[in-house]
Amino acid sequence: MFHITCLKCSVCQRTLGVTPCYPMHAFSSAFRCSDCHREATSPKCHGCKRPTFEKCVSAFDAYWHESCFKCKGCKKPFKRQEYVVHDGCAYDEDCYYRFVVKVETTTTNKKEKSFKD
Repeated sequence: MFHITCLKCSVCQRTLGVTPCYPMHAFSSAFRCSDCHREATSPKCHGCKRPTFEKCVSAFDAYWHESCFKCKGCKKPFKRQEYVVHDGCAYDEDCYYRFVVKVETTTTNKKEKSFKD
């Protein structure tokens, strides 16, 4: 039993009062507010490591914010989430052809260009 003003979120210390709260662990007397609970239980973005509250992308067995899932070549977010995978990296179509696909440099010589970090 708690006074309504004494019940605080164990993470951010905000007074919980009559707002929804969640136990930190089973059989715990420590509670967290709905914001801290959502942050603790939401999947983390593979790019920035922050919680993915809003719409996210699932790729490479991980979750990403749409703005964090970017082309390896140009570092821009993907349009319409269309990408090509090469050696575990995602490229937009232009960068894939620019940095990965064999490009004919002369009529007799061929070189493979690869993008370096």
